Amino acid sequence: MKEQGFLDSMKNMFTSRGDELRSKMEAAGLTAEDAADAERELDHGKLVLIAKK
Repeated sequence: MKEQGFLDSMKNMFTSRGDELRSKMEAAGLTAEDAADAERELDHGKLVLIAKK
């Protein structure tokens, strides 16, 4: 929660699970398009790893 921010965490409480997931991926550094692509991969049962330096 510290990295994502308190307000973002509160906002996510009121959004759908997919929206929350995309928001967290964007907070981790993905673009909105990359986050949507990653979510589709997860929907197909694949594993998605996000790494930052």
